[in-house]
This record gives sequence, C-alpha cells and structure tokens, in this order.
Amino acid sequence: MEPTVNTDTNLAGQIMTDLPLLGLLPIVAAVFDRSEIRESSHYTDGHYIRVDLGHDGRLIFERCSDVEYLVYGDADFPGDLIQAAERLKEELAKHDLIHRFEVYRGDLLFGEVSHNWQSATKTTTEQVAASNGGKASCLNSSFHPAVDEL
Repeated sequence: MEPTVNTDTNLAGQIMTDLPLLGLLPIVAAVFDRSEIRESSHYTDGHYIRVDLGHDGRLIFERCSDVEYLVYGDADFPGDLIQAAERLKEELAKHDLIHRFEVYRGDLLFGEVSHNWQSATKTTTEQVAASNGGKASCLNSSFHPAVDEL
C-alpha cells in the first residue's frame, strides 16, 4: 500500500479584536459579498461568520475569546485562499486589526499574510490569556469546525 499524501488546501488564522461578531461582520462583508452569520451549537456563543468563496471554498470566523477570532478556510486551490487572505488583509488593516493567515497545501506552508503580527504588544497577549483561561492563544484549542455545519 502506498503512503497517502495530504493534498488538502486550508487556511488557518487569527484576528485580534474585541469587536463582537456583529462588529466584525461588516468588515468581512466589505470584502466578500457572500458573508453571513450562522447558528451552530459547535461554536462559541452559538454563532459564527461564514463566507462562501465559490468553487467549493469557504472561510469560517469563530470568536474564541473576548479579544480573539480563529479563522479557518478551505478551497480547491491554494491561490484562491491566498487571494482571499490578501483581500481580507487590506480591509482588516484599514481598521488596524492585528491578524495573520497561513495557507497550507497538505502539510506544506504555501503562503502567509499578516498585519502588525510581529509588533503585537505584550498587552494584547495578556488580554488573550486573561480572556482564555490563561492560554496565550485560542489557536491551540480544539477549533475543528464540524463539517456538516460548514
């Protein structure tokens, strides 16, 4: 039997903001026409933002603490996710929201996009830790969107 190679194309990211979901939605919707809030018991507060990228691509934004969102995406082609991340970066940067996105093709990093990520202050890290049970980031939490919910 030949070894299996992971060729899935995924985006993983974080946005640092204390904006509520209804505050983040207009920023996301300014970039992507097909953005909406959906309900699900699988997500914090029972809601999340879903963006339909077309071509079987999507982005999911989940608020995981008072000051952090996790972003998950998938698409058929890495270029679709890189393009989506670049467009989103431009809009988030207008609002000076610290963020980063990484696009993977299988297990290989295909590209990354960020704004002020390296200059994130100690205060931001402390805020995340305080709102997330002492952990510096939600990224290591059990963020795995339920496929049937997407």
